[in-house]
Amino acid sequence: MSKEDLVAPAYEVEGDNKVEAVAQVLSRKELSDLDFKLRLEKENSELTIQVKNKKNKRFFGRTFTQKEMIEIGFHPKQTLHKIMEVLQSCFNKSNATVVRIGYVKNELDENLREEFENGDKMAIVIDVQVVELKYRLYLSEIIQSEVAILEEMIKDLQCKNTELATQIIAQHEYCANMEKHFNKKIEELEYKFKIRFSSQEMKEGGEIGEEEEDEAFIQSNPNRVEIAHWKSRTRDASTCFRKWNECTLNTTKDLFKLENDNTDIVITKGGIFHIICVVLSCDHVNKCAYLQINRSTVSASYGNTSGSENQSLTLNHMSRLKMHDKINVYCYPNGGYQGTSFCNVLTIQRLGE
Repeated sequence: MSKEDLVAPAYEVEGDNKVEAVAQVLSRKELSDLDFKLRLEKENSELTIQVKNKKNKRFFGRTFTQKEMIEIGFHPKQTLHKIMEVLQSCFNKSNATVVRIGYVKNELDENLREEFENGDKMAIVIDVQVVELKYRLYLSEIIQSEVAILEEMIKDLQCKNTELATQIIAQHEYCANMEKHFNKKIEELEYKFKIRFSSQEMKEGGEIGEEEEDEAFIQSNPNRVEIAHWKSRTRDASTCFRKWNECTLNTTKDLFKLENDNTDIVITKGGIFHIICVVLSCDHVNKCAYLQINRSTVSASYGNTSGSENQSLTLNHMSRLKMHDKINVYCYPNGGYQGTSFCNVLTIQRLGE
């Protein structure tokens, strides 16, 4: 491999007749604290190399003529444009070169120091190992005002603060998600424990009594199904509203609550609901049932028989309900088997948001 192989394209800069090309170089990992800039000035045929230390804000630079570059070791036939491309390739990720940077008092010093002392030059040593070439470039420190240095430090701090704020927000979101995950796991464990404990009680104490059955809470899969099912043993004589005093299935604790002697089912979590109800009407020729939400009828069913016969009436409705909406089931007349709970049933399922 020759020097001519160590070439990367330069980037043309428009709008400045003094500059033919500018190469902004990304340093490799061991040089990550340094920013390189190579500038070729066409008018004077000079190549300017600038290096800034991002940590301590020291700024070094020097402008080289083609004659000086030849004295450094570059081939006499290479133009400054070609030399700039070679340097750009060296400062980047060329496997054929080793770049060492340190500080020296003068251009005769061979040993490079990591620590900077006042009056030092920055020495850039480029070894092209495959062809046994070595270039040594010495840059002088460019004095900057304290104001300029402080402004750059402030910009760096602002960038770091922004990065830190972003990390803190991400960490808070992660913690919130983990808390939800742990709470979900705890609910699942509590449910499993409750089911096992209830099963053990049933084995030890026999069948569940009526009062316990009325308040039974059977939780299915809380992440998929939100549903409740009631049976009605009786009605309110003054309003003809069924009393939903026997809950046989409820997969969520925060979806409904009962009020007004179990005649009002109050929604405690809004969403899209599907309501199905079957009631038994007896002892009258003309029979009717109404499903009401906030005392407004949304579904009705009518029947007509020859006399005092029993007839089941079905109510079906689907809509979006809000928190605090009230559901009632009106049935007239009631008689005969109206006290038999399995003839009067109500199922409410929350389908989604």
